Amino acid sequence: MKSKILLVNPPAGAKELYGDIFRGVAPSLPPLGIAYIAAVLIDRGFDVVMQDYALRNISIEKAVNDILEHNP
Repeated sequence: MKSKILLVNPPAGAKELYGDIFRGVAPSLPPLGIAYIAAVLIDRGFDVVMQDYALRNISIEKAVNDILEHNP
């Protein structure tokens, strides 16, 4: 049985994550770090799901419920 792994970009705005450095640019940047990790894990046979809660503008409560539903 493959291990289930859930990689998460947390639900936070650019200001909370980066301060004023990136202003309007940061929300459009993809979470490349977790994408690279996912690629390696998938290549090694793991069952990987990525969730970008920041992009989807989901509340922390909804993100937690979604994570619990995935049961990683």
